[in-house]
Amino acid sequence: MEELVKALIKELKMDDNIFNYQAVAEEIERIDKKDYLDFYKEVLKREHFGNKFKIICDVAKEFKVPTKKDTLLINSRDEAKSIYNKFYCESCAMLDFTQKNRNKYPSDFDFFMSVDYSTLKRKDGSKTYNKKELYVLNELGGGKWLLNIKMLENSSVAISKIENIIKKGIETKYANNGIIDKKVLKVITSR
Repeated sequence: MEELVKALIKELKMDDNIFNYQAVAEEIERIDKKDYLDFYKEVLKREHFGNKFKIICDVAKEFKVPTKKDTLLINSRDEAKSIYNKFYCESCAMLDFTQKNRNKYPSDFDFFMSVDYSTLKRKDGSKTYNKKELYVLNELGGGKWLLNIKMLENSSVAISKIENIIKKGIETKYANNGIIDKKVLKVITSR
């Protein structure tokens, strides 16, 4: 990387100082080594008038390998849709169950509020919800929200809320160089 930084500064006729070296190095640090030559050629193809550092930054954006945080943020909308669909289906199944067992569960509200969602299991014995889904459900209001999923808001609003919870978790995880509460970290990173 050091050679690439030196070559760029020399070729673009930038001031030869430690600050330019450091700034360029920071911009190219997430570029894969196998892409250095292509990156270098692309920088040289661009017009060299104006802010030369901006040229490096613009080209670097095209070559940077996305971080795990970037990837998680990009996928958060699809994940939110998936979680919403799961919650919706589970709510329907639970309402169907309470309707069929009305003598045992006279109130849907009481049933939804009394369920320990962390212990729900499928017929095969696997857990119904993973840690992330439980975290999101808890943030939304738990059983009360799940019971009213069809009546509280339309699906796009609900999906946006879920996406914001997921993004908040991702941002929290990667803030301060990833130093966060271990309990929150486990929940956010679970799939």
